[in-house]
Amino acid sequence: MNKPILPLMLCVLLSGCLNVGSGFRVPPDASARWKLCNEDKIYPAKKTPPEASRAKRDEMLRQMNLYGQRKLDDMFSCGYDPIGGGTSRADACVRKKDWYRSGKDIYPENKIYEQCQHD
Repeated sequence: MNKPILPLMLCVLLSGCLNVGSGFRVPPDASARWKLCNEDKIYPAKKTPPEASRAKRDEMLRQMNLYGQRKLDDMFSCGYDPIGGGTSRADACVRKKDWYRSGKDIYPENKIYEQCQHD
């Protein structure tokens, strides 16, 4: 009885992993579309080229970590899930913390809460 079940389970697993049909997909990252107002002024070393000195690259990594931590802290404090997204209220809260959406905006009515001018 167990002999036909194991090969069947392996076939199902492999077909999902090999992306036959739709396959197993990673959920979209909702935090990827958020940009910080005045990011270049607050974290200027983020644009450091790879051929820069060791000290400048270390400063770039430090500022990138600070930027990422600020993004997560602001989102979690508003109740916004960085992977799954959030409600209109959480979206408005994140915008009040100097973040704006780039690309498709699912809550355009919350643009009134943005604190900066951007593209």
